Amino acid sequence: AAEEGEDLDENEGVVIEGEVVEAEGSDDADVDSADDEQDEPTGAYIFMATAFGTVKKTPLVQFSKPRSSGLIALKLEEGDTLIAAAITSLFLTIGQPPLMRRVARGIGLCVVAAVGLLSWQGVRDYTVGVRFMERDFYGVVRTRDSSNGSEFRSMIHGAISHGGQLLGEDLRMSPSSYFGPTSGYGRLFASLSDEPKRVGVIGLGAGALAVYAKPGDHWVFYEISQAVVRAAEQEFTFLRGMKGTHEIIIGDGRLALDREPPRQFDVLAIDAFSGDSIPSHLITKEAMEIYMKHLKPNGTIVFQATNRFVDLMPVARNLADAHGLSVVLISDSPRFDYGPGYWLAMTDQVIMTRNTSILAAKQIESVGQDIPKRPGFPIFTDDYINLLRLLKRS
Repeated sequence: AAEEGEDLDENEGVVIEGEVVEAEGSDDADVDSADDEQDEPTGAYIFMATAFGTVKKTPLVQFSKPRSSGLIALKLEEGDTLIAAAITSLFLTIGQPPLMRRVARGIGLCVVAAVGLLSWQGVRDYTVGVRFMERDFYGVVRTRDSSNGSEFRSMIHGAISHGGQLLGEDLRMSPSSYFGPTSGYGRLFASLSDEPKRVGVIGLGAGALAVYAKPGDHWVFYEISQAVVRAAEQEFTFLRGMKGTHEIIIGDGRLALDREPPRQFDVLAIDAFSGDSIPSHLITKEAMEIYMKHLKPNGTIVFQATNRFVDLMPVARNLADAHGLSVVLISDSPRFDYGPGYWLAMTDQVIMTRNTSILAAKQIESVGQDIPKRPGFPIFTDDYINLLRLLKRS
């Protein structure tokens, strides 16, 4: 609005309740009118569907005008997640032949029906058997009960299983999932003495590794996701049933270890690599120096190297060589079609230590594989990481 006593140019717009009305004779009026016609919705929409059954329809043209449309988002309730999205056109711009309009509407309705079907299937598949579901910054954590001769409860973080527990009363503290008796972890703990030990674990998961704790042990779990901690404590009994004492440090494992005084661990398990997204800051030269600070001179480091797409063996070999550690790979492929053994997973686990008597133990020596050094492959540092060179070719 013009201030009192101020003259208005004859072609200047006047502001009326937030709209600009062009004065008569303005050359811009025709241009704005043409722009408005182009901004009219053309009948194209984007449909988004969530696991809880929410469906949002937004005209596609709004995404081309972010300043006027503002932020376009789909609000998710706690535990909900986006499972489908599709672009469709239910109506064609006026002026098109009737046949084309009918075809477009038919295609649009088919797409909408497909989105609805996918939404229903997604809700069913995502929630069937689910007991616990919680979202945090690091993704959605769920627990799910299944059966194949033995009842089993698994923890799923995103799309990756992070361990689980047999539910039979006499099987609850039995090794399962990635931590079976013939896995690298199982063979290592079977090779150690019964003396009290200090054990560190980066990556809590369901807490399944705690089945190997013995009286007098003290275990320290480092877990970045509070949702994982709540699921482990509420849905599984590993932590309550373990024979030793334990503590849980919430936060990034490497950063937490860096801040702490030396822990003098007998065993340090780096168990954060089973997902498709590798936390690469845990496999650098600087990270290894932090691990060594907390390890006893004859202690052992175990890397969970099970991964569908990334081969961590060259990295592990370089890290071991940099600190004068002997290293072996233990690959385990249990094959059971039924019963408790069905829930044991195929694993690749790397054991590093200066204590050659551990690697010479029958349980490890009989299956341990040498990890060849890859020529020309540099050690990873905080300044240099190249995961593309680790992609598996299969």
